[in-house]
Amino acid sequence: MRKIIRDLGCEKAIFENACEFLLEGLVSAKEVTSLIEGVGWEDIVLQYKMKERMGPSTTDAIIAAVQELSRHLLLLEGQLGLSGDEKVQYPDLKPNHGGWSC
Repeated sequence: MRKIIRDLGCEKAIFENACEFLLEGLVSAKEVTSLIEGVGWEDIVLQYKMKERMGPSTTDAIIAAVQELSRHLLLLEGQLGLSGDEKVQYPDLKPNHGGWSC
């Protein structure tokens, strides 16, 4: 179970960093936070800016992936009996000699 939690924590960090990198200069830091939480991807102005920077196919692929991830997270919340207000607590990740551990 600890490995799953650690893996989810790493994936979360990778996703957040990717969003911050892709959206840098397009939206404010506050808007990036909202987008990471799944809110605002349908904004036409944002999509236009993303298409100008990355091209239509890349933008469409990113938005589709984020929307699919959002659907899966909602499904997972339902299966776990979460209302959506709860936050998963990720343990602090600490380096060790063989890699990363909690």
